[in-house]
Amino acid sequence: MPSFALLARPLTGVRSLSAALALAGALLGGTFFALDSGNARAAEVTCDFSADSGPTFTNFAGDAGCVTVTIVSSTQLAVTKVTLNPGWTYQVKSSGSNGRVELRFTNASTGGRVDFRVEFGKTIVK
Repeated sequence: MPSFALLARPLTGVRSLSAALALAGALLGGTFFALDSGNARAAEVTCDFSADSGPTFTNFAGDAGCVTVTIVSSTQLAVTKVTLNPGWTYQVKSSGSNGRVELRFTNASTGGRVDFRVEFGKTIVK
């Protein structure tokens, strides 16, 4: 049986956050969480990071989900995969041929919007 002695005394600062995240990860079996800084609510994001290696990488796209991008050449990127949370849709604004991947995510039921952009050396999610 697991010991919950760690929870017997109050924790502060980084230790408290680390303990809370470790406990949440153990209880939720690896489900990831992201915070929407606009309204500070947690949204469940299930992203597949198994393809991340070499030129392929995955980033959270706020509450909307995740985007996997591959570096095709020194001047070109490509969207490899988009994982959406329920209620979200996306539109590709730039597919990567100009060294930029840009997507706009929208949620019609909540009015939510996330703009996602990756360029060489920079990722912007707002």
